[in-house]
Amino acid sequence: MAVLPFQNLGADTSMDYLRVAVPDEITTTLSRVGSLTVRPFVSTPAYGEGSLDPLKAGEEVRAENVVTGQYFREGEALHLTLEVIQVEGNSILWRDSLSVAASDLLSLRDQVSQRVREGLLPKLGVVALGDSEGTRPTNPEAYELYLQSLVISTDAAPNKQAIELLERAVELDPEFAPAWERLSLRYAFDGHYAGVGESAFRKACLLY
Repeated sequence: MAVLPFQNLGADTSMDYLRVAVPDEITTTLSRVGSLTVRPFVSTPAYGEGSLDPLKAGEEVRAENVVTGQYFREGEALHLTLEVIQVEGNSILWRDSLSVAASDLLSLRDQVSQRVREGLLPKLGVVALGDSEGTRPTNPEAYELYLQSLVISTDAAPNKQAIELLERAVELDPEFAPAWERLSLRYAFDGHYAGVGESAFRKACLLY
């Protein structure tokens, strides 16, 4: 499986971060299935720019199935379409759509994960585990900060911005393990690229 960045079909660029954030959550759900090989998400973001050719992307990353999606905001509602394409034969394996309040990203996460578990995975003949303790966010603001951090570059200056977002996220939702994991990685990047050295690496190690 390969999960490609989604496309924002609307005019609201403030929600561009969902291009990466929603696929990241789908990748997390799929990764809980031991029999599935999910291509690392870092190998696919380039396909999110401009026109998208899922078949070409699938061939290049050697994936049998490619997950794609589109979304747009309409008033206070966020509409999302999910689609899985079988690369061999260029056929649609599964498609679904949903709508949530644009401000309710926790509901978006839950619904996307549920649709994948209950709709897509049976098509593949597999079953995914549900959320384990600490993997489900409980604070809406913390979760939005976490999602926003996912699209920020690991270059020195932007990485510090991501660290600020994640530090605030774990302050608001200290039991949300994925935010701690991302924060640890950001500290590691900070130590490697920003020249802050041992102190940043120590922070990263302490979080693990």
